[in-house]
Amino acid sequence: MLHFIRRACSRIAQWLCRLEHGSGCPRYSTERQRAFLENVLDNMTDAVVVCDANATLTYFNRATREIHGTIEHSPPPEQWAAHFSLFRPDGKTPLKIEEVPLFRALKGERVMNQEVQIRAKDKAARILLVNGSRIVSSAGEVFGAVVVMHDITERRRAERDKERLVSILENTSDYVSTADMDGNIHYINRGGRKFIGFGPDQDISGFRIDQSHPPSSTRLVLEQAFPIALREGVWQGETVFKCLDGREVPVSQVIIAHRDEEGEVEFMSTIVRDISEKKRAEERLTWLAYHDPLTLLPNRFLLSERIGHALAKASRRDRMGALLFIDLDRFKTINDTLGHAFGDELLKHVAGRLTHTVRKEDTVARLGGDEFVVLVEDVENSDDVSIVAENILNAFLPAFTIKGQEFFVSPSIGIAVYPHDGEDIDSLLRNADVAMYRAKERGRKGYQFYTADMNSRLLERLRLETDLHHALERNQFVLYYQPIVSLATDRTCGVEALLRWRHPSRGLITPNEFIPLLEETGFIIPVSEWVIRTASGQMRNWRKAGLPSVRVSVNISAFQFQQQPDLIRLLTDCIAEIGADNEKSFELEIELKESTLMSDPERAHRTMQAIRALGVSIAIDDFGTGYSSMAYLKQFPIDALKLAPDFVDGLPDDTDAAAISRAILAMAQQLNLRVVAEGVESEAQLDFLRTQGCDEIQGYWLTPPLSVEEIEKWLREDKAVAASSESS
Repeated sequence: MLHFIRRACSRIAQWLCRLEHGSGCPRYSTERQRAFLENVLDNMTDAVVVCDANATLTYFNRATREIHGTIEHSPPPEQWAAHFSLFRPDGKTPLKIEEVPLFRALKGERVMNQEVQIRAKDKAARILLVNGSRIVSSAGEVFGAVVVMHDITERRRAERDKERLVSILENTSDYVSTADMDGNIHYINRGGRKFIGFGPDQDISGFRIDQSHPPSSTRLVLEQAFPIALREGVWQGETVFKCLDGREVPVSQVIIAHRDEEGEVEFMSTIVRDISEKKRAEERLTWLAYHDPLTLLPNRFLLSERIGHALAKASRRDRMGALLFIDLDRFKTINDTLGHAFGDELLKHVAGRLTHTVRKEDTVARLGGDEFVVLVEDVENSDDVSIVAENILNAFLPAFTIKGQEFFVSPSIGIAVYPHDGEDIDSLLRNADVAMYRAKERGRKGYQFYTADMNSRLLERLRLETDLHHALERNQFVLYYQPIVSLATDRTCGVEALLRWRHPSRGLITPNEFIPLLEETGFIIPVSEWVIRTASGQMRNWRKAGLPSVRVSVNISAFQFQQQPDLIRLLTDCIAEIGADNEKSFELEIELKESTLMSDPERAHRTMQAIRALGVSIAIDDFGTGYSSMAYLKQFPIDALKLAPDFVDGLPDDTDAAAISRAILAMAQQLNLRVVAEGVESEAQLDFLRTQGCDEIQGYWLTPPLSVEEIEKWLREDKAVAASSESS
C-alpha cells in the first residue's frame, strides 16, 4: 500500500508536469487531458493537493474537500498548516511552515510516508499518511508540487485495538490459547503459561491440545466440543486441564472457531478458568446436605436413600435387614451439666465407636441430638441382628475420656426388622423408635426388638398429647427471651422468644420434647399464634415502659408456615398490637427453617413477600444444616441468616467449621444479609466471629434464656455491653 501511494504521487507529478509543459500536444488535446486527469483525481479516495512554483494552490480533489472542506481562496504557505488543520503526531501542536508536507515537497525535499494528524471539517480527528513530490519538467524546470494524503485512521485504530486486546489477553489470569485444526497450539498468553507451567519465554512449538488435557477430557474436546464449535461458532463447558507437572485441574472452558472472510475456519481459540475452589465448595455443600457436620456421619436424608436402596435389594433377594435406633442414656443430664461443647465432643466419640463396631457395608447415621441409627443390611435372621446389638453395647463398656475426664455412657437400642416390622422408611424408623423407648423403660443399657403389642410409648405420647391440648387453656405455656447482641455496637439489638411448657408434674419442658407432637397433631397452629401474640403484646409493654428498642424474633414452624391460611392476618393484627411512635420502634422478625421453604418454593416466596410487606423481617434459622442451597438465598426475600450452633461449637480450632463459617459469612456479606451466630459459648468463638465480620451473636456466653422479668432487667441495665467489655 505504501509503495502504491508513493508511485501514485510520483505518477501524478509527471502527469501534471506534462500538462503544464504542454508535451508538444495541441491545446485542445491538453485541455482534454487535464479534464481527464481531474476526473481521475476527483474519483480517487485519497486527498490530492497541488500548488504551482509560486506556492499558489492550484488544485485539490473531491477527497480533499470532503476532509477539509472547500478552499475558497489560495492561502499563502505560512497559513497552509492552519488552513488544512495539520498537526504533529501528538495531534495538538500545529506544524510549522517548513514542516508542512506540500511546502517541503515544493522546496525539493523528499516526502515519504509522513504521518500527520488533522482535525477534519466534521471535527473528527484523522490520521493521514502523506507522500509528496515536486513537479519538474524534463528540462529541470519546477512547475510546483503535489501531495497525496491517504486516510489511515481506521487502520491505526484497529492496530491500537489489537494492541489493547493483546495487552488484555497477556494480563488476564485465565488461560488463553490458539491452535490450528490439527491440534497444534501456537499461542498461550502469560497467565496461561503460568497456569500450565511454561516459562515466560519458553518455546511452545510442538505443544498440542492432547498434551493439555488428560485422555478423557481430550476426547471430550476433540469429539464433542470442537464439532459443536465448528457448527455453532462456540462451545462452553467444564473439562479438566493437565499441567506440565502432572496436576489435573477442573476448569471452565470456552472454545471458539475463528473463520476468514470466505467462511473457512482459520484457527480455534480457547479460554480456560480454574474452578478448583468452586468445585471444592460445591462438593462441600453437597456433602453437608447429606451429612451431619458435627459427627461427619450420614444424616437423615442420606440414611433415607440408603434405606430405600436396602429395601429394594432385600425384596429382590428375599433377604432381611434391620434398623437399630440408638439413644444415649442420660445424655441430656451430661449436656446440661457439662455444657454443649462437652456434649458435642461426646457425640463425636460415640460416632467413632459405632462406625468401628459395625461392618463396612452397614450405615451409621445421626438423626439429631443424641439419636443415632444403624442400618444393617443382608442378614439371615434376627440372631444376626442381636449380635450387632450386643457388639454395640460392648463398645460402650469402656469409659469415654473427654478433656481429661472419664465417665460412662450407655445406649438404649430399639430394633425394627424389615420386611416384618415395616416395608417403608417411615414405618421402620417409627417402630424402631418405639422399641427404643421400650428398652429405656426396661432399665436402659439394652436393646429391644419391636413387637406389634408394644404400645407403651404410644400411650405415653397420647397422654402427652392430651396434656398439650389443655396446656394452652390452662396457661401452662410461657415465653423466655434470649438476648442477641450486635458486634458493631456491643449492645443488645434483639431477643429471641423461646417457648417453654410448665407442666404441672414434669416441670419446665423444652420445645424439643413437645414441638414435634404439636406439629403431628396440628395443635402447633393455635400454640404458635399464642406465641406471636404474646411476644407482640410484650413488645407493646416494653415500648410503653420506655425500654430500649429491640428486634424480637419468633420461630414459625414449617407446619404453621405452610398450613395456617390466616398467618398474614395474624401478623397484621400483631403489628397493630405492637404500635409505634416517632421515636421508638420495635421490629418483629420471624425465623424459618431451610426445609420449610423447599416443600413448595413458589408458595413460600409469595408468603414471604406478603410478610415483608408488613415490615416484618425474615431470618433463616440453623443455616447450613439443611439444604444449604445458594440458589434460594437469591430467590427468597431474606434479611438474615442464623449460623447453626453445630458450626459455632467447633470454632476456632475445627478447620472445617472455621472454613464453612467463613464461607457463609463471606457469602452473606456479598448478598447483604445479616448473620446471627447461635450457641456462642466462649470468648474464642466470639473473637473469631468478630474478625470474620459476623453481625450479631447469641448464646450462653452472654446468658441463657431469661424470664420476662429477667430480660426487662437486662434491657434496662444493658448487660450485653458489660459482658462484652469484660471479655475484651
